[in-house]
Amino acid sequence: MTAPGPLTSVVLGNGLRVRLLPTGHRGVACVVLTIASGAGSDPWEASGLAHMVEHLTFRRAPAPGGGVGAIERAGGMCSATTHHEHTEFVSVLPAESVDEALAAEAHRLRPPETGAEALRGERGVVLAEIAALSSGIAAFPWDRLPPLLHGPGPHTRLPHGERDAVARLTGDTAAEFHSAHYVPSNTVVTVAGDICPQRTLESVGRHFESFPPGGGPAVPDPPARPLDPGAHRAEERGGPPGIVLAAIGYPAAALRPDRPGSLGGLVVAELLAARFRGHVSRRADLLSARVDHGRPGQRFTSAAASTLAVRIAHPDTTDTGRLVAEVDGELEQISSGRFSEQEMRRAVAALTLEQLRLLDDLASVAAGIGRSEAVLGDPAPHLELSKELEELRFDQVCAAAGRSREGGRAVVRVLPREEP
Repeated sequence: MTAPGPLTSVVLGNGLRVRLLPTGHRGVACVVLTIASGAGSDPWEASGLAHMVEHLTFRRAPAPGGGVGAIERAGGMCSATTHHEHTEFVSVLPAESVDEALAAEAHRLRPPETGAEALRGERGVVLAEIAALSSGIAAFPWDRLPPLLHGPGPHTRLPHGERDAVARLTGDTAAEFHSAHYVPSNTVVTVAGDICPQRTLESVGRHFESFPPGGGPAVPDPPARPLDPGAHRAEERGGPPGIVLAAIGYPAAALRPDRPGSLGGLVVAELLAARFRGHVSRRADLLSARVDHGRPGQRFTSAAASTLAVRIAHPDTTDTGRLVAEVDGELEQISSGRFSEQEMRRAVAALTLEQLRLLDDLASVAAGIGRSEAVLGDPAPHLELSKELEELRFDQVCAAAGRSREGGRAVVRVLPREEP
């Protein structure tokens, strides 16, 4: 792939942000509509509302079959995902069909059908997704760990929603959410690939300029109740026979306002991952270990409270508390500088390689630009992350580990399911 051209950034008169990036992907383009609202914008009594509205708008287009049909007839494919801080609609298709894709995306800003039949059909799909994500250990630990660690708040809610709340959602509530959030002033349109920026911008204008700006949606306030100190631990059953799954979580800096701290936290996660890979390879009391930073879908882009999570699996004959103490000890070593520059460079190289792989994928590039603009207000960080990682200092990594270690800890365990 050849190097991408310069990023064109334009704001239409109604506040719609447009980001255009020519790349070396011959004959292919990606169109992304990013709404700067997600599960964190759900009203407290309506968990899953953003997810439901995403479903209601996913098929909206003037042609039969909705947006999906319009994109597929143009030879492309599309998807939609609700995250904590944003919702994104991603279409990859032949470059010659960008105008058709933009027309389909523009219709997502028009009021969706929220009648009883439409709501009933999409509710069934949403509930099926919740069941798949929440049954057993499928969602472990992201639906349990952040609320324990950070307390109640918009960005510790389940992005797919809670089953009982989704069952109560009404068409009026969905329509109100759409009218407040699916507006140009809360929307980013990103087009990347084999495009001419000027012609693409003209196409965006034709399809989107007629929409009124809309107001700024409010993020719901969390309930006025403090976090119970005893709520830092949770336990349930449902894991594999003879195996305990445990997640040990620590607070981590968000990219806004502490970008160096957040990037330092990514390096801390890689250092921990490398150490525990070595442990797993030579120990019988530790079956697997994985270290994550951030949250699914927003590893490199999050403006809200973030989480450093160590997920381990061990035989049920092993003491979880001893392994938790080991993780604490490893984090303490990193915070006190007991790791080498070579270890740090390897960790940075692993993150840089991951980022470069993402930048080589057209959909990841376009979605990342839209996500960074919607969540952080700046598309550049997504494209410049590798450079920033290379510029991190040893002491910044130590400081990131120290803040996580001193910020408290939450532990979630899934015990083996009980045999009948």
